[in-house]
Amino acid sequence: AATAGVRGEMQWWYLRQWGLFLTGGMEFLSLGPAGAPGIFNVGFDIAHRSYFSDDARGWQFIYALGLDLQQFKLVDQAENPTKVSSPQAMGPRLKLALNKRFQNSWEMEFGTTVKIPAFTYGLSEGTDGSSGPLNYAFGLSFKYHQNQVMSWCFGVTEELKRILFVPRGSVAKSGVSFRAHNFEVGLRFTY
Repeated sequence: AATAGVRGEMQWWYLRQWGLFLTGGMEFLSLGPAGAPGIFNVGFDIAHRSYFSDDARGWQFIYALGLDLQQFKLVDQAENPTKVSSPQAMGPRLKLALNKRFQNSWEMEFGTTVKIPAFTYGLSEGTDGSSGPLNYAFGLSFKYHQNQVMSWCFGVTEELKRILFVPRGSVAKSGVSFRAHNFEVGLRFTY
């Protein structure tokens, strides 16, 4: 289970409706005898936003298509001492968000992200990675715009992260999966 985490996002909107997103984060897990290792996540997206009105505080629909790299922790307790490896999964992701600005300072966003771990690497020698099932996240966040560039973000997110692989000496698929309920505080930079 995630015990703590840090996330960040940088958005660069060019023209009025097209943007580039760069996201990243680190979560620290409590894995008993394996300690509290960190796992990272980074991504890059090309985004488009549609406005439902001409009002700057009106509703917006944002969709983005990009690439995601997610690290996992695989704990093998059959080995003595316990072995922890750090496989990574990379693949496409789709983000959808509904956004509303209430005042010059406050904004609300409901969003969902779907990720497909198409490539898995960093597994133990002799272990074959495979594409995994869909991963998802959805959440509600509030943003306080301190100025035109920097925003503080507060929110809750539900996530499911999974990858599949075939362990050494086996023909059956195994997997790593975890569900997280995150309470987030973060920074967003918009240019």
